[in-house]
Amino acid sequence: MQATSTLSVASLNPEYKKVAQEEKLRAAASEMEAGFLSEMLKYTGISENKSDFSGGVGESQFSSFLRDEYAKSIEETNKLGISKNIFDSMVKRGL
Repeated sequence: MQATSTLSVASLNPEYKKVAQEEKLRAAASEMEAGFLSEMLKYTGISENKSDFSGGVGESQFSSFLRDEYAKSIEETNKLGISKNIFDSMVKRGL
């Protein structure tokens, strides 16, 4: 009969918990930046298409999804640095 023990990765490597927490904070900061950018894009009217070939009601209902994808794409380029500032602020506050 063999005794088995369950060891978590965190108990084997104390740095793992810190790295995992930083990954969660980075993901949260990225989501916050994308949400901010989506709201800014909303006011620019970037997803509004007023032409003879516009999609009508369906287009207006799904334009927020396109705007959110635009915002995520802008965030992923990491040129604005908003998520880095948010992340640094959360780390500084000990979150």
